[in-house]
Amino acid sequence: MALTTYIPGMEAGRTLRNTVVFVLYVVCFPLVPAVLAFAVFSNYNRVADRLARRDTPGFSPGGGVMPAAVTFFALTVVVLLVISLGVAPFVVLGDAGGSDSPAENDTEGDADKLSVDQEANETDALNDGGFGGDSFLGDSEGGSGEELSEDEKAANTLAVFEDMLREKGYEVTNGAISDGVMHIEYISYAEERESLSEEIVDITVEYVMFDNILQNEFAEEYDGKMKEKTDGLRVTISDYEGEEQGSYSVDGEWARNYYSGDISNEEFQDKIEGTMQITNNFEEDNNDNNSSN
Repeated sequence: MALTTYIPGMEAGRTLRNTVVFVLYVVCFPLVPAVLAFAVFSNYNRVADRLARRDTPGFSPGGGVMPAAVTFFALTVVVLLVISLGVAPFVVLGDAGGSDSPAENDTEGDADKLSVDQEANETDALNDGGFGGDSFLGDSEGGSGEELSEDEKAANTLAVFEDMLREKGYEVTNGAISDGVMHIEYISYAEERESLSEEIVDITVEYVMFDNILQNEFAEEYDGKMKEKTDGLRVTISDYEGEEQGSYSVDGEWARNYYSGDISNEEFQDKIEGTMQITNNFEEDNNDNNSSN
């Protein structure tokens, strides 16, 4: 689930709205602890419940004064630390005195030399692999001149896709790739079928885009380090207690045909729904809520 789900004012998929809210948070940076503490106090979007389930110290289900106080204190410390780090360079520069000393020209010369050194370092970094170099795919795949095995390419492909899902806020717990099919297991905190359906659509779209990127060689640095395409995606959904709540599959050909426009969105969804096996826990929750109303 996206991080924007837990931030008051933001909504998943609303880029423009989220950008405006983010700018407002930056302008009102000192007020961030109070805003997020209120979100925890009121259990906004069940954020206090989710933190309590992870055994976060000071948090209890339902929110309240204690979790809000812990949040306010922790974020206030962070804000003060960030402010102090931002002010420190100016304090040091102020203590260094004016720029009228005879050493000014030497300082300018050193600055020019530093600039040249920085450009050289940046060039070296790009030549070493770009996008973070070897750290992006790990160090176990041999040197840049070695040809990787198919198993190593598959492991790299799976690792990158898992990182993409984690960047989107999903809690991936297990992953494997077999016969070209990626198997992913993640924890869902959805309590309604509609919320779960949104997660299924989101992960499916990520897979479609990822498979297309593999075929278009998104960076020369990774040519030969990842698979050129995958044969499919198998997703297992678990709750926070580790109980399996469902699964579904996306065939690689379906994804490629959907991306190329050979099949419609409705046809693509129908194919995926044909593979879905979801427990009745979500529907039962909704029925209970309706009957109580």
